Amino acid sequence: MSEWDMVHRFISDITNLLKQHQIYISIGLCLSIFFSVNLSLTQSKLYILSSFLPLILLLLIASKMAIISLFITLPLLILHIYSFKKFISVILLSLFSLLILIFSLPNIKARFNHLTEVKTWSPPQGDWHLNINSTNMRIGIWYCAAKIIKNNPLYGVGNINKQSSLEECYKGYNTTAYDDFQYNSHNQYLESLLAAGIPCLISFLSLISYLIYISIKEKNLLLLSINLFFSLEFIVENIFEHQIGCFFWGFGIILSMKKINDTSLEN
Repeated sequence: MSEWDMVHRFISDITNLLKQHQIYISIGLCLSIFFSVNLSLTQSKLYILSSFLPLILLLLIASKMAIISLFITLPLLILHIYSFKKFISVILLSLFSLLILIFSLPNIKARFNHLTEVKTWSPPQGDWHLNINSTNMRIGIWYCAAKIIKNNPLYGVGNINKQSSLEECYKGYNTTAYDDFQYNSHNQYLESLLAAGIPCLISFLSLISYLIYISIKEKNLLLLSINLFFSLEFIVENIFEHQIGCFFWGFGIILSMKKINDTSLEN
């Protein structure tokens, strides 16, 4: 067994022990990193040490969107320290570091490699074990979700009927990929449209926009960072479909709104 096989075995054991999907473990790790970095900026720099273990575990788990979202939004916490030009430099450095991780760590490289394959950007075809990955699975799901929404744009199909509507659409694919599990829409924005149509999506986007407005008005960079982090995660996951997702979102938003944790835009 190679070293990386042992790593994958370790991560599998962790997810089985916690009985949670990798994405939710990754979100929890990202929140830990956000709060550790914020405390290191507002209180003691020693708090940065508490972010190392969550970061290492996150890289081992190699959840693509969680890693991308973290590297995009985490630099916002230091916006008050640098000028705008230096801040842009930090963003670019963060993205460059992400590229280095993608090409240097085998487990992360393997997760990102299939994004370059043509088969990735069309719905899956054939047997579950052949030519199928997590991305083209989502492409097939989003095709179905968009098709259902197109036919029911105003009020959706209802919370009760959304899953059965998706599963009926999956039967149109020449694949066994969707046979073993009930796959939801894997997109919180599409989920809003499926469940209750355009009014629901407008309400959901209004909540996100209000949190962004409050974070800017109160100069709360932690709230801004975490809100934007979840906004990106909503693109690939139904965070509110599971209780742990609702908990992490509420936990992150509520704690970041506390004045004691605020990171000011002003010195």
